[in-house]
Amino acid sequence: MKFLDVCRTCVYTKKMLLPWLVTGFLGLLLPATAQTVRINCNGSAEFTAANGTKWSPDKYFIGGANHWTSQAILNTSDVDLYRSSRYSIYTDFAYEIPLSNGTYRVTLKFSENHYWGPGYRVFHVDANGARVLANFDIAQAAGAARKAVDKQFTASVTGGKLRLDFVGVKQRAMVSAIEVVPTAAAPASPAPAVSTVSLSVSPTSATLSPGGQRAFTANVAGTTDTRVVWSLLTAVGSISSTGVYTAPSSIAQT
Repeated sequence: MKFLDVCRTCVYTKKMLLPWLVTGFLGLLLPATAQTVRINCNGSAEFTAANGTKWSPDKYFIGGANHWTSQAILNTSDVDLYRSSRYSIYTDFAYEIPLSNGTYRVTLKFSENHYWGPGYRVFHVDANGARVLANFDIAQAAGAARKAVDKQFTASVTGGKLRLDFVGVKQRAMVSAIEVVPTAAAPASPAPAVSTVSLSVSPTSATLSPGGQRAFTANVAGTTDTRVVWSLLTAVGSISSTGVYTAPSSIAQT
């Protein structure tokens, strides 16, 4: 949608003549660009990984609790990223991440930091209602507890957010970090082409006596929407919705 606003500036002289300066302004609502989101689950401060990527403190979560271990985590150079986790004991939890519409590569980072082997924690993960991990056991997938393992999948965002639901099957879920990166695929809602729109006003100036009137015409090119809104940059006189300006009946001398 395009919004046009035509503003008028009146400049008065001691002779009470009204030369006009007319300026047109065009505002375009452009689509938001896709962005990368990296979340350190249960993290209270920004974390910088070994590869230089920045991970924000925990955010966008719904429910769950914090879990942290001081023990060593195998299979990673980012030990502190995997030491902290969001998990739950009694109820499931979710993340609801605001994103521009499009296709994203999602990486979930896990380490079983509570139990000491497979079979104790099993859960599903759904992305915007679609199951991306089923009956997932962190320790089994990693080969041991306290060992990092990542799972990656593609998700499409069409409603301005990515919701990740962590659904317990046996006990409840646990996740250490979430990375969401836009892919090169075309967005689900393609951005419309932005055309060049020009605006001119006729006449470009006018000289009026006090109380005089003059009709102005807006010429819009480059769009099928030629509607304009007439307004005064300085509140001197008045202008109608059809572009007819009426000068004030008197003007203070300056």
